Amino acid sequence: MDRIAHGSFGEVYRVFDKLNRKFYALKKLFNSPSMTDENFDSIAKREIESCLHVIALNNPKLLQIYKIDYIPGSSCQILMEYGNGTLRDFLKYVEEEKIIYPEFEEELATNLSEQLSILHGASIFHRDIKPDNIIIRNDMEFVLTDYGLATILKDKNQKTFPIVGSPFYWPPEIKKSYSQGVRRCEM
Repeated sequence: MDRIAHGSFGEVYRVFDKLNRKFYALKKLFNSPSMTDENFDSIAKREIESCLHVIALNNPKLLQIYKIDYIPGSSCQILMEYGNGTLRDFLKYVEEEKIIYPEFEEELATNLSEQLSILHGASIFHRDIKPDNIIIRNDMEFVLTDYGLATILKDKNQKTFPIVGSPFYWPPEIKKSYSQGVRRCEM
């Protein structure tokens, strides 16, 4: 079991299933000492709810999630498809090797817009799109992963708060709104 990623609430490992001779990604959410059981459960339940909605869509264009194990206040593990690295890995490799891949931008935009269209049609909003949260399948298909900050809108008038995600990847309108709010607080 090799750790391939880590974030604020957990780690992702590459695991091998000897029975079907296939690699999978296993995300383990952890309950840190600074977190209460209630906080951990809230984070785990949000991710589980998002994953269950993605599973229910049963769409091969979306991340394939195979199993969820959850023990309240203790642990949450999500078994999902394993990719050949992330978009960040790919961009680094292309830059280092000076590879020209003219179809890349179109394929990336097409793959992500199709997935976002499917998700938004089901009122699922990812809210943390960044190179680390996009994996690459064997056929060079780019797939969104990590639904930990996703939200599911129950009705059309519902708003999503608070602002979440990685600040470096926030859309400009969120950055502008956030910085104006910070300036008002500082005054």
